[in-house]
Amino acid sequence: MENTYCFIFGKTPQLSLAEIMAVLGSGIKLLLVTEDAAIVSCPQPLAVAKLQDQLGGTIKIGLIFGTTTDLAEINWSKWWQPTAGRFQFGFSAYGLSRSEQVKVKNVGLRLKKTWVSQGSPCRLVVGKEAALSSVIVIKEKLLNPGADFLIISDPNKKCWWLGQTQACQKFAEYAEAEFGRPQ
Repeated sequence: MENTYCFIFGKTPQLSLAEIMAVLGSGIKLLLVTEDAAIVSCPQPLAVAKLQDQLGGTIKIGLIFGTTTDLAEINWSKWWQPTAGRFQFGFSAYGLSRSEQVKVKNVGLRLKKTWVSQGSPCRLVVGKEAALSSVIVIKEKLLNPGADFLIISDPNKKCWWLGQTQACQKFAEYAEAEFGRPQ
């Protein structure tokens, strides 16, 4: 899964996808496109923070770790280890059914219990929706030192793509540009 990234679309997915394709060019390979996201394979690593600033129609960019066919048995510790000190983590799920969302929440609770028992104090961040917004990710410090884990349903392969958010839309700057302009 090296150099495989997930782009979470904004309000106009077709425009977001066109923008991603225009900025990244022809060297990428589309692995999955859903109404919420695109997963692409790139020939080299991306500078996601810089790229996020260029893509106005993309809410989040994440690095993909792998896939799973069983949501209940995801071993997140295989891909991510907590840093020293207290941290927060959460899950952003895209295209999952209600029962699958319950499984993800249970995985989160088990993971929290495991990390706490290993001496890593942590907090599981949950939102009202299945996916955490960029506001929650930034305000709850889920990029660093915490983690926003991504789960994207792939109905074609009957599996789920797994990853971690690396960058997200700077909502405060967008709000200032939109609402702070002179009247």
